[in-house]
Amino acid sequence: MDPIMHGFNQCISLLNPQYRGAAAWGEPDEPGLGVLGLAAEIGLPLLGVLFVYLVLPYFWLHRLHVPEHIANLALLQPVVHLFGAQLNLTYPWIVTAFALGLGFAAKYKSRVSEVTTEAVVA
Repeated sequence: MDPIMHGFNQCISLLNPQYRGAAAWGEPDEPGLGVLGLAAEIGLPLLGVLFVYLVLPYFWLHRLHVPEHIANLALLQPVVHLFGAQLNLTYPWIVTAFALGLGFAAKYKSRVSEVTTEAVVA
């Protein structure tokens, strides 16, 4: 028998409820509870600390007086976790890092150009 077709037939048979029987992995997972689930898992004090750490990049960017649309990118992460996403979901962390990079680049862009201009003139 062709090994590719054998693998294909095996996938079809694993999805068959008659073959699977009462396997626990057959049912889809329930969605997360968001803040309530985190509060139950890690406790209220640690949930408060986590929330502060998730909102902290927004306040850093707001304090640097970067444009508001860049600072609002950093708010995606706490909002996503409020709606039940897991903490190890990569995309909110990437967006927060992108927002911090854009914010610091916008803030210190004039300083970098002044330093390079002085270095070229000297």
